[in-house]
Amino acid sequence: NVQFERHADPTAENSEPKLIDRTLFQRNNLYPNRKVMTFNRHTDDFSFDVRYGDLSFLSDTDKR
Repeated sequence: NVQFERHADPTAENSEPKLIDRTLFQRNNLYPNRKVMTFNRHTDDFSFDVRYGDLSFLSDTDKR
């Protein structure tokens, strides 16, 4: 998963950022699908985090 913040209205003073979560690889896919992510509303530098998604369905052996 990729997580990043998006501001609802950059001109508003008190707008709280919204956390966007995008799944890159769906569960049970044999081959990953190519994903295109655009950040066209970002005009300044920003960061994003790439994380493992929900791993609760994996056993302890599978997580190793």
